Amino acid sequence: MKKSLRLQERDYDILRALLVYTALTLELIEKFYFLEPGRTRSRCWERLDKLGHHRLITRKEVEKGVTVFLLTANGRDLITHQGTVDPGALWLDPEQVETTITHWQHHLTNCELHLMIGKAVDGLNALYILDHADLPPDIREVAKGYIQNGWSRDRVFTRVNQLLYLQQSQPVESPVEWLGEAIETNIAKPKGFSPKTFASPLDTVTLTAEGYKILAWKNDLALSRLPPDQRLWVDYSPLNGKGTRSGQVEADHELTLAFFSPGSSKPSRSYTLMMEYDSGSRPITLSTVAPRDADDNSFSTQIRKKVAMLEANTYQRVRGRRLDRICVVVGGKEQAVENRVQVLEKCGGKNAFMVASLEALRGLRNPSHVLTAPVWRRCGETTEKYYPLMGASSLDRYLQERRRQTKSEKAVAELREEIYEVARRELYISLLSELDQAQVEQLMKEDQKGGEAALTYLTRAYAQRYGHTYFQSLAIFAELEAERRMGEKGDFGTNEQ
Repeated sequence: MKKSLRLQERDYDILRALLVYTALTLELIEKFYFLEPGRTRSRCWERLDKLGHHRLITRKEVEKGVTVFLLTANGRDLITHQGTVDPGALWLDPEQVETTITHWQHHLTNCELHLMIGKAVDGLNALYILDHADLPPDIREVAKGYIQNGWSRDRVFTRVNQLLYLQQSQPVESPVEWLGEAIETNIAKPKGFSPKTFASPLDTVTLTAEGYKILAWKNDLALSRLPPDQRLWVDYSPLNGKGTRSGQVEADHELTLAFFSPGSSKPSRSYTLMMEYDSGSRPITLSTVAPRDADDNSFSTQIRKKVAMLEANTYQRVRGRRLDRICVVVGGKEQAVENRVQVLEKCGGKNAFMVASLEALRGLRNPSHVLTAPVWRRCGETTEKYYPLMGASSLDRYLQERRRQTKSEKAVAELREEIYEVARRELYISLLSELDQAQVEQLMKEDQKGGEAALTYLTRAYAQRYGHTYFQSLAIFAELEAERRMGEKGDFGTNEQ
């Protein structure tokens, strides 16, 4: 006889995720729904086993070495009856999945990108709520620090509420230390505490008032099911080809990221994105163009279609909204990024095209940096090498303010160099703090060869650990320094302004 299963909120999150993404691996579910920073083990497998035992999910080996979890009809019905999700055409029978999804690594990587952006938006909303909630300043800053270091919003908010509950009856001697320890360890909840009855200042910032939302997200499966009148057909000329042909613009994701000001029901700023993952398995360019579009799946041909789409305003005409960014995520390291940028520019791609490596995005400590940190290479770049995916960087806004005040490009250049000097110093300190004893000894050997050799070793060690390059890391530290200075002046605004 099966024991009854008491579903937790995280269980519902997993079921909803399997509805949206169709199929996920154990590693992806564990990474985005269970693991906190610094942890290597979780109860993920135990929980999935229970959900499977109660026939809410099922497990299937779809190809050699690739096992995924899928939502059963029972699981679909359960979350449908909750009233929070309309399955529509999303649900896919587990028995049909292998005939629907054929490129599994591509599918799973796109699921990972989707989850990254979802976590980034959740982190931005957590910061938004903390900024607008009636909290003691020291508690707010500690909580924000943990959110920015990748700790889950649910865990941080729960511990903040527990601390506030304790403070009502008997002030905690060291609230900042208590909160940090409570977030990092599995402490028992205070006696008498219930999130259902405790009136938290975090709850006064309701879901409808949250600052960031994802609107109209369609993945590749949903895009493939669009009716003919919603397809993006264009006339384009292939790179290295002659004449014009007709073809369909393809993408892995289309979504709109919207920012809402307090008290407003309409977004004050939104960014509509088209996103594509390029694993490097297809040719970048073709010297001899295929006679038909169906024979040519090269990277350059896909980009030529997207350039033609922008030039003809096809996206806005068909979708009814302007396309702001076309994002390309590349499998491989920085050289792979540079190769794609060169091809993009050769194909006519300009500022709307942004490129980043999957490895760099995976290496970001702060989840929201996927959207807000200057880690994306932009085609037709001007002064900065790296840019945030949405909005202007804090550094750019800070320099613009100096330009407005002084009307002097020399003053702007001096301020920029000053910020980068601080950023370099902070980056070196961070680099050194990440080294183990063996690496420190190796660094000392490199230092004997000269400063350049030591710097090369440091930056290589950092890139190997976190994925992003020295220049991306430096851009992030410069961004943080600009934010700090703007905060000191009291004129720091949102990334969208």
